Amino acid sequence: MFAYEPPLDPPCDEWEEYILPERCKDRIKEICESILAKGENTYYARIYDALYELVQDDIEQEALEAGYDW
Repeated sequence: MFAYEPPLDPPCDEWEEYILPERCKDRIKEICESILAKGENTYYARIYDALYELVQDDIEQEALEAGYDW
């Protein structure tokens, strides 16, 4: 291949395509394990609180759709 020819392979941003997504998945796994193990006493209390509110809303909506009378 000559210096003035374009490369045959497209450029790859290894950080964006491989490293960052893997690190994000590892962190999510770590957060979930902490929340499951420690509950509301987790280091990730803000995430726990946000998840709790989302789950609570879902459960209340399911109860309303099922016709439960409070």
